[in-house]
Amino acid sequence: MGVSVVMRLLLVLRLDLAPFDHEKEDVGDTNISSTDNACVQKLEPVIGMEFDNEDIAYEFYNRYAGDVGFSIRKFWHDKSSTNVIRTKKFVCSREGFNKRNTSDACQRKRADTRVGCMAEMTIKITPTGKYAIASFSNTHNHELITPSKAHLLRSQRRMTEAQKAQIDILNDSGVRPKEGHEVMSRQADFFKHFERAVDDRRHAELQSDFYASQTSPRMPKVHMLIQASKAYTPAIFEIFREEYDMVMGCCLYNNDHTLSTSEYKVIDSAKHGEHGFLVKFDPNEIKVSCSCKKFEFVGILCRHALKVLDHNNIKELPSEYILKRWTKYAKIGSS
Repeated sequence: MGVSVVMRLLLVLRLDLAPFDHEKEDVGDTNISSTDNACVQKLEPVIGMEFDNEDIAYEFYNRYAGDVGFSIRKFWHDKSSTNVIRTKKFVCSREGFNKRNTSDACQRKRADTRVGCMAEMTIKITPTGKYAIASFSNTHNHELITPSKAHLLRSQRRMTEAQKAQIDILNDSGVRPKEGHEVMSRQADFFKHFERAVDDRRHAELQSDFYASQTSPRMPKVHMLIQASKAYTPAIFEIFREEYDMVMGCCLYNNDHTLSTSEYKVIDSAKHGEHGFLVKFDPNEIKVSCSCKKFEFVGILCRHALKVLDHNNIKELPSEYILKRWTKYAKIGSS
């Protein structure tokens, strides 16, 4: 490979490493007519808006979805006797509901990704052979994601312009496809290590936030669990749920009572030989503390404290025990 080719590839790589600016992305397309270009620039579906073909209509709706913060999929279509598509419907990827698998009761249940969202765009063929928007709904029943996470959406994943340019440069230079693949693989391996060192933590946070916005954990209809699932991030909620699930395995014994404080000894029956933990409860202030110090060290109430709250008919987690740093809203403002 010549020096000039290497230099051009390095230039492309520099462009590829530049941060993606979602707001300034050129939404034009070479195969979209001038009328369609105006529609795409507007990025807002309107009844009667026309497109040259159904692929352009899909691309338009997908780019609109990326800007708004949701993913789309092709739902159904109707064809004529001559195999021409007459009607086509695109929907939010969270349309419908997940099928329940009852074949294996012990199988770990997956979170619901489909929640019955009604957002959609339907196109129909016109007498001129183009396709016009026949119906459109932007009614979502779930959280939309921010532009910085749009690339994580399934329908928004695509090859970057820099990667396309690399392929063009290699082809123009007479590099055979197999050799070009090896070049790009080596580049990918090099930058993979670099990006891991720099971006792993940020990517993990984006993935967690994205997962939280796109899934709804399944659970029994217990008010405290429902409250915790809405407040905590998915990872923290699982830790809390493990503690909650162990409440029934704890034995509670009255220890001492005063006008302002009750003391209990709580023993985890699964841990034989354990002497138990001392839990203090203030019924007036609805405050609880345990000698295991889990809340002080981890920031989540332990099974012993939850056992005492349940014993005193406290069915809602007091807000002071939901630390903001473990919630879905930790990055919004200050505590």
